[in-house]
Amino acid sequence: MGNVYALDSEKNLILYSTGNHICLRTSIGENLTRPVLLCSDFADSLSDIVYNNTVYYTYRNTSQDIIIRSITDLHDLYKISSHDTPDCFQPRIAAIQKFLILFYFVKNPIDDSFCLKALLPFQSDKKLTAAEKNREHEHLALRFTKLPSLRIINIPIKSALLLHLSDEEQEYIFTVTDSLQCERLYYESALPFQELTQCREGWKESQTLLDSTQKELEQNKNKLLTAQEQFNNCHKSLLKTQEELEQINMTLIKTQNELERNKEMLQQTQKERNANKQACLQAQEALALSKEQNTKSEADLANRDQLIESIRKQYDELMETAIKYREEAIKWHNKFYGK
Repeated sequence: MGNVYALDSEKNLILYSTGNHICLRTSIGENLTRPVLLCSDFADSLSDIVYNNTVYYTYRNTSQDIIIRSITDLHDLYKISSHDTPDCFQPRIAAIQKFLILFYFVKNPIDDSFCLKALLPFQSDKKLTAAEKNREHEHLALRFTKLPSLRIINIPIKSALLLHLSDEEQEYIFTVTDSLQCERLYYESALPFQELTQCREGWKESQTLLDSTQKELEQNKNKLLTAQEQFNNCHKSLLKTQEELEQINMTLIKTQNELERNKEMLQQTQKERNANKQACLQAQEALALSKEQNTKSEADLANRDQLIESIRKQYDELMETAIKYREEAIKWHNKFYGK
């Protein structure tokens, strides 16, 4: 269920319900925008109207409360709580001049009958009065054994609303004027037959327009479903692409971590290489120093060998001299003392 509001020759607003949701879409030519979710607690009885240059709508939510909102506000502008007023049904909103009127049925818990009530949610100081048998009261003195249907037609020429209530047993037609007076129409007194016939013709034209709008809404709904299916396919492709991108990102992160580890290992290897190079240089210096010391030691050893050889020669010479002295001493000994 829904309505289409023409903004211009190419642009339309589509307000509709689906499941527990009320959505708003914009059609530009043959293209539909993505749906905007207005509420997610819809139960039944969606009714909407243009008022104060925007679209107001009412519905009964899943808690059986009656809610009034506009497409520019996501919070409740008015609420009839089921805890305060239980068994409320079929909320309908209508606009006449500067007034927004809410109609709804209330079930009597004593005899299970239904009565129609009306109020002005945004003008609490104003009340809709019903003229009935030369007296006025603040409710429509009607009782229905079964929940009736309610149709509301705006009559711009007379600045009035036409209310049509009917069930299997009764049928009523009321007018609501811009002075907030509600009056029951009778064939014989209220309106001339010709004017009433015109109202009926206007009713038929409105019904034809409603049927045409309903068909157009069904077509737009089919387009909406097709667009929704395309959107779902695109969404699935997007999710798949996103998963692939996440996998690529994870792989990239893993590769980057490995590169960081390899970089650290390379730096550590470079440090070790520099340390080994430093140790090698120190070893070369130590080797050179050792060679220098060996050369010096060899030179000292050669000098020592020469010294030993010189000492040995001197010793040999001394021994020869000593031997000669000994022989000479023996010779003189023998000479003086005998053998």
